[in-house]
Amino acid sequence: MLARRCVLRMTALCLAAAACRPSADPPERAALGVTFPGDTTHLVRPRLFRDLSSVVSQLNAIVEGEVGDIVSSYRDCEGPRSHVRLRNVRTLLGEPHLDTLTLLTFGGQLPNGRMTSVSELPRFVPGGRYVIFLRNTDWRYSPVITNHAYRVERIAGREVLITTDGVGVTGVSARGVETRTGLLTTAAGLRISGVLESGGSTDPGAPFQPCATGPDGQPDCRPAPDPVSADASQTSPAEYRYERPAVRPGITPDEVRGALTVGELVEGVASFARDRGISVGGYYASHPRLECWRVTPTVGKGRR
Repeated sequence: MLARRCVLRMTALCLAAAACRPSADPPERAALGVTFPGDTTHLVRPRLFRDLSSVVSQLNAIVEGEVGDIVSSYRDCEGPRSHVRLRNVRTLLGEPHLDTLTLLTFGGQLPNGRMTSVSELPRFVPGGRYVIFLRNTDWRYSPVITNHAYRVERIAGREVLITTDGVGVTGVSARGVETRTGLLTTAAGLRISGVLESGGSTDPGAPFQPCATGPDGQPDCRPAPDPVSADASQTSPAEYRYERPAVRPGITPDEVRGALTVGELVEGVASFARDRGISVGGYYASHPRLECWRVTPTVGKGRR
C-alpha cells in the first residue's frame, strides 16, 4: 500500500459519432451506455479564444462571489464534476445573476475514489473570493472562460487579483488579461493522498509541490506526476482537502503596485467592449451540453 497523489489529465472526446448527434435513436444510445445531461437542441457552439475580442464576444458576465464549499459528483456522461458553490454573488458586468451560483466544473472524485483534474482550469478554494468570467456559449469542461477566475487577496495593503498560479493581474490589452507580477502567493491546489493496491509494482507518488519563484521572478512550477496505472477496482478512496494559498512573506508595496483591483479589471474589460461595439451578456448554460467524455491518461516516459 502506497500513499499516492492520483491526478489524471482529461481529454474530452465523443464516445462515438452517434453520441454526438442530438438526433441519435434511444436504442443506439442505450447500447453505448450514453445519456446526455439535458436537451442538446439549439446549442451555442464555443469558438476559439485567440485574443480579448474573442473572449469578450463570448462573455455572459463578470461576477464576483465567495466560494462556500466544493463537492464532487459523478454521472456517466458528465463524468466527474466539482460543484463550486458561490455565495454573495454580485454581477459586475453583463447579464445579471442571482446571489448564489454553482459552477459545475470538470474534475473531482471518480466512483473508485481516485481524483481527476484538468490542468488548464482554474482551481478554487473554499472561503476564497473570486472574480469570474462566465461563458455565453455551451461548454464541455466549465462555464468559466478558460482560466479567467481571479482570487481577491489583500497584499501589502492593496486588494488585488491573483491567478490560480499565484501571480497578479496587471492589465487588459487586445491580447488578453495580462499577468506580469512575480509570484505573490503559493499556487491554489488540491492536496490529495490515497491508498493504492495494485498487486504489482507501482511508482512512488510525488507530493504536492506549490510553485516557487524562478530567477526571472515568474512562477516555476513542477509538472504533475504521471497518472497511476492500476485496476480501478483495486483503488481505495483518496483523502483530500483544499488548501488556501499562502501569501509570500516580505512582499513590498512596490511588488503589488502594478496589480489591478477588481474595479480596474472590470472597467478595463468594459471599456474594451465599448470601443469595439461588443455587447456583453446573453445566453448562460449552467450544465454541460456538449459531447460526453472519456479518459485519455498521459503516458509517462518508460510507461507504455
